[in-house]
This record gives sequence, C-alpha cells and structure tokens, in this order.
Amino acid sequence: MNRFKIRKKNKYLWLGIFLVNVLFFGCKESDIDTGASGLSWPIGCTPEVDCTITNYVDLDSTTGEKVWDGSTHYDGTPKTYDGHDGTDIIPGSTMAESWTKMDEGMAVLAAADGVVLGAYDRHYDRCAAFPADGTTQDGSYHDQCNPAGSMDSTSDNGFTGEGNWIYLEHTGVSGVSKTIYLHLKTDSVIVKAGDSVVRGQKLAEVGSSGRSSNPHLHFGVLNGAGWSGQVDPYWGVNSSSATANINPLGKSLWVANPEWTGVSLD
Repeated sequence: MNRFKIRKKNKYLWLGIFLVNVLFFGCKESDIDTGASGLSWPIGCTPEVDCTITNYVDLDSTTGEKVWDGSTHYDGTPKTYDGHDGTDIIPGSTMAESWTKMDEGMAVLAAADGVVLGAYDRHYDRCAAFPADGTTQDGSYHDQCNPAGSMDSTSDNGFTGEGNWIYLEHTGVSGVSKTIYLHLKTDSVIVKAGDSVVRGQKLAEVGSSGRSSNPHLHFGVLNGAGWSGQVDPYWGVNSSSATANINPLGKSLWVANPEWTGVSLD
C-alpha cells in the first residue's frame, strides 16, 4: 500500500470518528436512546428551514385533540386532529410551496435499519382538498384524487386513505417494531417487499396520494405485534392510552430529539 492510500484511509477514519461524535455527543444525553439506535429524521429536509410539521400524533384517546408539547395551528387548535396517528411533515412552509417542493423531489428516508414488509406505488399523487384557485368544487373533502379532478374509489389511480405507501419492520430499535410512510409520489418508490434497508436510505419521494390535502409525509411508528401499538415518537407514548398533554416519564424514540420543538426533555 503506498503512502497516498494510507493517508486517504486515515482521512476517512477520522471523518467517521468525527461524524459519530457529532451524532451522539452533540446532543443532550436525555435526547439519545442509549438502549438502541432510535429513529432518524425520515425526510430529506431541515425542519423550519425547508419543511414544516403540520400535525403530531393525537394523544387524546377519546373525542378531542391533544399533542405532546401544546403546539397549535394559527387558529389556536392543537397541531393534530381527532384520531390522527402519525407525524405529518410538509415540504416547504406553505401549501403552495409544498407542491413546488414535491415537483422538485424531496426524498423519504428510512428512519432506521429494517426490512420492507410491503410497498405500493400505483395511485395518483396530486390529491388535494381544494383546486388550485382555492375554491371548493363538489363539497367533498378531497376533490382532486384522480387526473380527471374528481374522487374515484374504484380505479388504480383512485382514492385510498394511504395512497402510495411503504411499511418497514425493525429489530433492535427500543420501543419500535415498525415504521410507516404514506402519501408517496407516484413512480418514486424504489424498494420492494423483502428488501433490507439501512438508516437514511432513500425509499421514495414525498407526494400527495390518498387522503391528502397537499404534499406531505405521514410518518407512523408502531411498537406492538402485528399492526398494533401506534406510538408518538416524541415521547414514546401510546396514542390510545396517553392521558397527559406532556408525559414526563415518556422517552423520545428519536436518536436526537429534533431541536425545533422548543421543549426540553430534561
């Protein structure tokens, strides 16, 4: 091995050590799931820079809405809706910008190492609550779920709640058995059932297929057997049993809890 190759090898070794220190030691200890790897951010963007969280998991097990940090929409309502079981992340900061970002392409990423349980990529991806001019058409919740501009529940390009989707199964991630990625862009899914994926690997792109008012990623987390145990990754609490607005005994399931939340985990 010549001297150049030795230096090159050492360069990458030190780079690797640097990145590990940044990931784990650049955050508060309470932000890190030391029992396992935790979850990484599932979309190729920086929150409050080029993407925005529009809804969290609804922590109210009865009628009503409740989120872990008290975040609200512009009208003062909780940043969720009744029964919502995931985290919604839109590209950009406005509805209009989300369509532009979708067309440019924003990657959906594996939140942890895992195996693809299933994937679907045949549904139309420009579903919206309202047409481009902002007026309602037929009064239905979604009126642009196929290329003709009306809801169609029968065709392959028609309406389904999840739209295009990917489900991953995980082992060795504390408090997580599966992650769910919904509303994906048509023809963007690049994995199939049985594939092994690694943390941060691109799976697809953000779209607006299924029950979707605009482009966004619905990111869901499960911690039970089968399809049970929907949880909120911010505190690791189950949406069907949580009773407190903030669960002080909960543990974030993220590798490093996203800093933009503004709530200390200490």
